[in-house]
Amino acid sequence: MALPLCACADINKPGATTPLDRAIPTQTCEAILTPVKLPIITKATDARIAFVKDDAALLTANGRITAGRNCIANVRTHYATGK
Repeated sequence: MALPLCACADINKPGATTPLDRAIPTQTCEAILTPVKLPIITKATDARIAFVKDDAALLTANGRITAGRNCIANVRTHYATGK
């Protein structure tokens, strides 16, 4: 029990770790990566219309994934520059 407590007390030595002096802004990326709702399709829906709706939802989801990846890459690049 004493070893973990002593190790925690040792963490705050200057130069032991690099403190994070700013938060990483991830709210924009999280907003981009919201789930895509599935289209409402019933037994009465024409199969061609159902296919087009499903395809549109897939294209929207893939677009959000690509935009989210780009957002995360931009945040990492911006954070790495120290600005």
